[in-house]
Amino acid sequence: MANEESRTTTVPGTDDPLTVSLRLLTHADVAACQAVQELCGAIYQPVQVPVLVKVAFTLHNVNYHARVTAEHGEQILDAVGDGGDVLMVVNLLLGNLTKAIAGDLNTFVKVLGDRVADDQKADERAAQGTQPIPVGCCTYPGGQTANLTQTQCAQYSNSTWKQGDCPPLTS
Repeated sequence: MANEESRTTTVPGTDDPLTVSLRLLTHADVAACQAVQELCGAIYQPVQVPVLVKVAFTLHNVNYHARVTAEHGEQILDAVGDGGDVLMVVNLLLGNLTKAIAGDLNTFVKVLGDRVADDQKADERAAQGTQPIPVGCCTYPGGQTANLTQTQCAQYSNSTWKQGDCPPLTS
């Protein structure tokens, strides 16, 4: 069962949220592309897996890099070039991908675990509105990211995770 309490975690390493977000997006993009290839193989379906590219840029005299899908790389570099909020763009990409992966995995887990007869545990989960892989709001010094797993959130220094949507940020 998912832990619905807030948790604060400190991880050694960087305190820079953009570095952490790029690392998480890199991991998610690479793993998702590999999973698409594997899942299509399970049903003997050829698939064109998204191309992974290396992106590198400098913001405020800090060098950043990531290995992401070409589409994600383009959106990140557009934000850099436009002087936009790069962290927000990366976090939206990461949150959207995480939410999609968690939703699909929850469906796979349910289908793989379904019984032909009555499945009391699945009925109980459905009644409670819970899912095996919950996503929630990750808050860390300097910002927040929606739709992350608790494990992803733990990668940010001094982060707090709570299942559900992120509240609006106040100034």
